[in-house]
Amino acid sequence: MEKADWSGKTGGGRFGQRAMFKILRSVDVRFAYVVLYLVIPFSIAFRPKQFRAIYYMQRKRLHRNPIMAFVQTIRNFLLFGKVVLDKFAMFAGNTAQFKVNVRNQDMFSQMLSKECGFIAVGAHVGNFEIAGCTLQQYSKKFNFISWGGESEEMISHRLEAFKKVNPDAKIITVGNNISYLFDIKSAIDNGETIITSCDRLCGSPKHYDIDFLGEKASFPLGIFLIATKLKVPVLVVHIFKYRGLRYEGFVKELKFDSSIKSEVEQAQSLVRQYVEILEESVVKHPLQWFNYYNFWQPVV
Repeated sequence: MEKADWSGKTGGGRFGQRAMFKILRSVDVRFAYVVLYLVIPFSIAFRPKQFRAIYYMQRKRLHRNPIMAFVQTIRNFLLFGKVVLDKFAMFAGNTAQFKVNVRNQDMFSQMLSKECGFIAVGAHVGNFEIAGCTLQQYSKKFNFISWGGESEEMISHRLEAFKKVNPDAKIITVGNNISYLFDIKSAIDNGETIITSCDRLCGSPKHYDIDFLGEKASFPLGIFLIATKLKVPVLVVHIFKYRGLRYEGFVKELKFDSSIKSEVEQAQSLVRQYVEILEESVVKHPLQWFNYYNFWQPVV
C-alpha cells in the first residue's frame, strides 16, 4: 500500500477557481453538474492512486463485490465533483438555492448562548463547510481551522462566505510552526468557537490508532487534548448531500467521562466517540467519503 499523502488543496488553479466563482455566483449550480460527466473520466484516468484509495475502501472496508466497488468508486468521484461545485457556489454567495436541514441544531444554538467557548468538529465526509455558510449567528466569533496548502483565492472566498453568517469570522491557518495552537487557545479563552475537521493527521505527531470500519487507522489527538485541557464542549457536525440541492445533517455532543483522570485517556475517549459517529455516517452515506489516499496506513 502506498504512502498516505494528500495536499489539502482544491484543484483548478487560481484562474480556474476565479472563473468558477464568477460563473456560479448567479447561475444554478446544477447546470455545471453536466460538465462533470466529461471531466470525471479524465480525473479517474490521471488519478490512479486516488481511485485505488476509494476502491479499497469500498471493496475491503465496506465489503462490496469487485464490480459494485468499481461502480461505487466512480459514483463517489462524481458526487465529490458535485459537492466541490456546491462549495464554489456557496463561497461565491449563491446560497439561496440550497436547502439545508440540521437535526439537533438547537444544541449548537445553546452552545452559542453560553459564555464559554466550544469546539465543533467534522470530517471529510459530505459537505462539512456548508455548516459555516448556513449556521447563522452573531453572538460568538467563528474560528475556522485551515490545514494549509489552500490557495489564497479559495481562502478569500471562503472567509467572505463565512463572514456573511458570522461577521467576525476568522480563518486560523495551520503552518509548520505551533503558533496556531496559541490562536486556538486564545479563541477558546475568549469564549469563541473553533470549527475544524478531525479525520486527517496533517503532520501532527499526536495521534491515536483505533479500529475504523474493521481496520486500524490513525486519528489526530491534538484538538481533543486541547478540549480536555481547557474543559470545553465538543460537538460533532456532519452534513450530507441528498437529491438535488438538498443537504441534511446532525449535531451530536461528545461526552466527557468523569471517571477518567488522565487528560490523554480522556482525549482518547473523545476520539473513540468521534470515530464511532464517523463510522455510522460512512456506513449510511458510503459515497460521501472524500479522503483520497490510503487512510488506513498506520503512522509509525
